[in-house]
Amino acid sequence: MTVPQYRSLYKGKPLVPVLAKPADVKCFLEDPIFKNSEIWIKVNTGMNRLGLTLDELKNEVIPMLKAAKDSRPDGARVQHLMQHFSVADMLTEEAKKITKQQLDNFEIA
Repeated sequence: MTVPQYRSLYKGKPLVPVLAKPADVKCFLEDPIFKNSEIWIKVNTGMNRLGLTLDELKNEVIPMLKAAKDSRPDGARVQHLMQHFSVADMLTEEAKKITKQQLDNFEIA
């Protein structure tokens, strides 16, 4: 399911969506129903379950956000970036390396 299919659920409600696909970000930026809306962006830093890849963020989403800010200053805006650590609760050396790599990727985002 994508954002356009749930459009009516957001209208007039205090919901803050977490967007994880370029098409959903595009929908929120272009649709006037989301005027002045806040959005959260989910970044895939290595858990590989949900979220924008670093390439999608760099090559698709950031340019969309910049263009939208210039053309629709009252449009949706990013409030937070978020991600999930895949093995942060594990204390093995391998898990620590994975968590550090995910943190490094998030800082790149």
